[in-house]
Amino acid sequence: MTFDRDCYENEDFREISCAGQELSRMKFIRCRFDSGDFSDTVFDHCTFESCTFVNTRLGGARFSHCGVLNGVFRYARLFSSEFIQCKMTGSTLTDADCACLVIDGGDWSFADLRELEFYKMDFSGVRFAHADLRQCRFEQCSLRRCDFSEALISGASFNRCDLRESMLAGTDILGADFKNARIDLEQAVEMAAALGAVYKP
Repeated sequence: MTFDRDCYENEDFREISCAGQELSRMKFIRCRFDSGDFSDTVFDHCTFESCTFVNTRLGGARFSHCGVLNGVFRYARLFSSEFIQCKMTGSTLTDADCACLVIDGGDWSFADLRELEFYKMDFSGVRFAHADLRQCRFEQCSLRRCDFSEALISGASFNRCDLRESMLAGTDILGADFKNARIDLEQAVEMAAALGAVYKP
């Protein structure tokens, strides 16, 4: 299928094939892309508002400087896909295949990433404020300068991750596993305070 308009609203694109195409500066509002094939497709400066990508094939797809607001990616195949400086506010990726997913910066505030696993990935500078990260597993990831303010992290694991300079205000520090994580002095004080200890230099 070829997209020849700048804006689409309430369109049903279920099960269509658009693999390998390049879409630039297009806007989609309440559109359904469920079970479609967008493998290796490049989305550049596109906007998606309340769109669904349930069970959509997005392997190798690249979202560059896109706005995906309240998008639903449940069961989507995101193997080796990239999100470069995207605004993903309120989007849901639960149950998606996120193996080798690349997230380069951007705003993932209020996103639902529950129970996803990330291994040796660089999330430096990503905003996860108010995101649902419960039961997530971050293994050997770089999470420097991230904003986790008010994020739900109960049951999450940050084993051997670098969290220095990240904001943890309002999170359930005691409910997450920071085993072997690298933290800075300010974070150490926050964790000590959560345990009831008082830092005195």
